[in-house]
Amino acid sequence: MFARPSPAAGQGKARVNELLNKLQVDLQAEKLTAEERQSLLEKLKVLGRDPSNSESIFARKGIEILCEYGFDVAELEVSQEALRCLANAMLLQEAPRQYLLDLGYGDKAAQRLRNDDRNDEFLISRIIFLLTYNTTVDLTELVENNELANSICRVKQLIDILDCSTKAYPESELEQTTTPLLLLLRKIQIKASSDVREQMQSLLLPTVEDRSKPLGQGDSLPSRLLRLSISPALVNLRESISTLLYELSDSDPTTFIHNIGYGYAAGYLSTHKIDVPETMMKADAQSADINPVTGQRLAAEPTNPEPEMTDEEKEREAERLFVLFERLKATGVVDVENPVHQAMREGRFDN
Repeated sequence: MFARPSPAAGQGKARVNELLNKLQVDLQAEKLTAEERQSLLEKLKVLGRDPSNSESIFARKGIEILCEYGFDVAELEVSQEALRCLANAMLLQEAPRQYLLDLGYGDKAAQRLRNDDRNDEFLISRIIFLLTYNTTVDLTELVENNELANSICRVKQLIDILDCSTKAYPESELEQTTTPLLLLLRKIQIKASSDVREQMQSLLLPTVEDRSKPLGQGDSLPSRLLRLSISPALVNLRESISTLLYELSDSDPTTFIHNIGYGYAAGYLSTHKIDVPETMMKADAQSADINPVTGQRLAAEPTNPEPEMTDEEKEREAERLFVLFERLKATGVVDVENPVHQAMREGRFDN
């Protein structure tokens, strides 16, 4: 049983302890109806949103009670209400994540993904990806033991959660809430069968429709992932996104650039000291009419509406480009001939 707090501890804590005590007693007595159990859990969920009330929920015994209701009770509505309480506790504090594993409910959570129920899908996927963050979970074992990597349906459920997360959470919260899910997807794709991996590629890499504009400018999941992959504030998240996309590109730099465009690939390749074939920067090297920098289809690029420049305008533009290119060379970023020099030497620009 839970000790009653002193009056100074606040009514919220006292009410949480009271609810947990009732739930614990009924695990043995089984006198409450399903509706009564669900009502107790709903009240606990509301109170549990405030960490100052939730010390008893975060404790090992509190997590054990919620796990028993979440995974061992037959009534679906009761079970799902307990899972909501668990997911909230695991989000607010790290300790409940490890307690769930220590109590042996990691595999039960993974097995629960077999249920054909949308609420189950959302709740269990959320719990599983929280288990991947600062716990002793063996992801490879979790994936293999429960065949998560060999079910297109289950993988799609996890990607649906990723899609919802990138829409629902503000960018400042994505580092904590979404990075664990990306790590799980990376583990899955390593062990996945070919058809599951192809499904992941179709859902996470840019599509033909995405290429109707420069990559990253749409609102699809791949577009959102690309924008997040270059966010300066999201160090762990951007690394996880780029690594997953690189691995889904067969860990090949040419395929990687083809899939996401050099603009998004360059930073990751440079940071990891991965060489890029020089021919890759030619559009025809990709065997497709795709701009290698933006990833957009060449046919979809806007035509230049500007009238042709006069000779004076061309000369001024050439001078501007010459100066800019010389400044760029001075930084050491590039070490090739100034294209204005080359044009003059080849007779394409009058001296």
